[in-house]
Amino acid sequence: MITHEKLRIFEKYNGDTDGFARTGKKSEKEIFDTQDWLLIDSMVQDLELIKNGLCSKKFELMTFEKLNDIFDSKSIEMIKNKIF
Repeated sequence: MITHEKLRIFEKYNGDTDGFARTGKKSEKEIFDTQDWLLIDSMVQDLELIKNGLCSKKFELMTFEKLNDIFDSKSIEMIKNKIF
């Protein structure tokens, strides 16, 4: 599950996984695994495509379904506010 705390950390490092790996705090790294970072990164990209009208309606529906499945409610609100 992607939580608002994971999303906050992702945003703190501007999605830069190398920067996070080099300079992230131990306490931040302990709540993350590689898959979480990739899921957030992928979701940000997918939502940007939706925002810019560069995808099909089916893709949009699948993306929002995936968002609801893997993000908690607070992180959904955060990511939508940031992108839309």
